[in-house]
Parts: sequence; structure tokens; C-alpha cells
Amino acid sequence: MTESGASFEDDSVLAAEYVLGVLDAQERIATEARIARDPQFARHVESWENHLAGLNGAFESVDPPAYLKDALEHRLFGGTATASQTGLARIWNSARFWRLGTFAATAGLILLAAITLREPPPLPVTGETLLASLVTEEGDTRFVVLYDSSANVLRASLVEGTAPAERDYELWFVPPGNSGAPVSLGIVGGEGDKAPHVPATLLGDFTDGTTIAVSLEPAGGSPTGQATGPVVAVAPAKKI
Repeated sequence: MTESGASFEDDSVLAAEYVLGVLDAQERIATEARIARDPQFARHVESWENHLAGLNGAFESVDPPAYLKDALEHRLFGGTATASQTGLARIWNSARFWRLGTFAATAGLILLAAITLREPPPLPVTGETLLASLVTEEGDTRFVVLYDSSANVLRASLVEGTAPAERDYELWFVPPGNSGAPVSLGIVGGEGDKAPHVPATLLGDFTDGTTIAVSLEPAGGSPTGQATGPVVAVAPAKKI
């Protein structure tokens, strides 16, 4: 008997959640019982196990270069010290932030795959896939940004935490060196022209090592085209 489309997707998501270990105790027991009696569902689980195996080893802990922090602060906030700048410096220099970011790079990619991709896709044969995992200093809000350069598709998910009422999280591309001001990449969870995207002018610049920042903006995003609220997270995009 074949599965319907909806049932197939539901089973695939459940299998991914089981492999990720995000089910509670009762759900896990029930899922393990189903694995034992349902060969088709067991194949979903095996597929996700094979797809996600070894991802932890793909990411190593790295220290952010000092010049990048200085250049980023200068471009985002100019020469004037502000509360947002102070917050960014505190985030950037926090050892806990970088430890959390390294862990989240792997966990975030896995969670994004489970939520948005449903079933493991074939690996792309052209272009690059870039991942940025951004974590606030407090560690209670996490974002995952995934960019497929071959299709020019940018996905951004808030995988932990929520935005305050009447506020949105906005993504920013931070140009290397002193080559210009940060460029908006859209709203996390936005739709239409506010959806996450890489503008055509950045297609050749969005590469391994690109710095991405997240700021907290009024609902609908920055009214000025530049970050007006506090920068809550910063991370480099890495090729995977």
C-alpha cells in the first residue's frame, strides 16, 4: 500500500524529529514501537539517519578575526558609540556566543532540513550551499540561514525563541572590508518582497565567509534601509 502525499510528509517529519531527538519521552516510546511494526516508517527513519550522519564533524570551532569585528561595528554604527554597538561588541566577544554558534551550526541545519525540506534531497551538483547559524548572547533565540547559490534560494528560520510584539527580525549582508553599508536580505519569516532573498547586486559577493547580522526592527522591517534597532546576532556563512 502506498502512502498519500500528506501522510508521507507527516511520517517523514516525525522520522526526522525522532532522529534529531526532539520528541518527548512518550512520543519517543510510541515512535520506537511504530518502527518495530511498520517497515515503511522504519525506512523513513533510516533515510534520515543516513542523511544526517556525520554532520557534527563538519564544523570546527573558530575564533572571529579582530579586524572583522572592528570593521563590522564601524560600518553598522559609524564612529558613534551606541547601545546597539555596545551590544554587538558584547555579543562578538562572548566566548559563550561562539560556543553556542558552533553547536547551533550543526543542530540548526538539521532542524531546518527537518522543517522545510521534508525528505532528504539529493546534494546539489553545482554552486555552493552556505550555512549561517546565529545565536543571541543569551542563547535563547537562534536563527538558521541557508543559501543555495546554484538556485539563488535563501531560507531563513527562527528555530528557537520569538520576536517581541510589533517587531521583526531583519537579516543583513555585511560587505567585506569597507566596501559599503550593510544590505537587507529581508525579514525572517517575511513574505512577498519582505521574504528572505539575495539581491541580484550581491550574487557574486555572497560567498564562503560572508558575514550575516540580524537586527530587531519595527514590524515590517527597517524604515530607512539600514539597521535601526539593536543587532542581536552576527555570524559568518560557511560552505557545507
